[in-house]
Amino acid sequence: MTDLSTKMTVLKDAVPGAFKTAKNDYIKTIENKGPEIEKAFQSTLNGGFRNVYLTAAIAAVIALLLLLFYRNKVKISNSNIESCEGDPLNLQNPEH
Repeated sequence: MTDLSTKMTVLKDAVPGAFKTAKNDYIKTIENKGPEIEKAFQSTLNGGFRNVYLTAAIAAVIALLLLLFYRNKVKISNSNIESCEGDPLNLQNPEH
């Protein structure tokens, strides 16, 4: 039982040191791979922005093409309607 107690005390004292060592190793590894990680992050970010702008440009072109199919429609104002009451097609006074 004394042997078990001694081993548990040694283990209890060793665990925090092991975690600290692991943390320091992890931070050192990340610092060493920093440029590689930064390059991967930047290229992914650039690709995402490129796709967003490309999608917006394609949507704008499609919208412009759809607008080409609209015809100019003659707008009828109230004065034209009142002056043409007896003649809905405005055949007697075509200037209105």
